[in-house]
Amino acid sequence: MFGQVELINRIKSDLDKDKDKRPVRVMKYERCALVFDFVGEFHQWGTELEEDDRGLHEVTVGIIELKDGTIKTAYSNLIQFTDKE
Repeated sequence: MFGQVELINRIKSDLDKDKDKRPVRVMKYERCALVFDFVGEFHQWGTELEEDDRGLHEVTVGIIELKDGTIKTAYSNLIQFTDKE
């Protein structure tokens, strides 16, 4: 069980992690053109399994939180960080 000071420090640490999220714009391919899909906050990189005619393989995806709290993933090449020029 956590002491009161430990609990407060843990909550502060969790809040600080939220400050590290970066805003992103996510694109998608539509009729061979790259178009806007959605915006959100980047959490971290992950992997997903995909299957095609060559079998299973891993792809890198970004884990992104939308304003309403929904979590989506997007291919790494479709993510643009918007906090840097």
